[in-house]
Amino acid sequence: MIGPPTADRQWPIANSLFIAILLLAAFLRLHDLDKIPPGVTHDEADTGYFVEAVYRTGRLSPVETPYGYAYKPFTPYSAAPFMALLGPNDFALRVHAVFWSMVLLTFTHL
Repeated sequence: MIGPPTADRQWPIANSLFIAILLLAAFLRLHDLDKIPPGVTHDEADTGYFVEAVYRTGRLSPVETPYGYAYKPFTPYSAAPFMALLGPNDFALRVHAVFWSMVLLTFTHL
């Protein structure tokens, strides 16, 4: 059937394009994740401190920080399972960021 796309034919096209975009985004985020950026950024270092505290003790470290969001509970508690799976290293923190960026893309699409 030739003609303009109808709503029932647009759905598979839109989802296929979204899956392609999601796969491209995942590739770009995961490519050389352990090397780019080289070393640990200051954000990863301070967030990693709080995440590792949750990973090792199950609770946040009682350190007050005057800036940033590392002391907010969502990030340390959502990243601790990644450390449990991948070990207490910088790579686990980066995979955690990749996971949430893919979730954000999915919700943006929806």
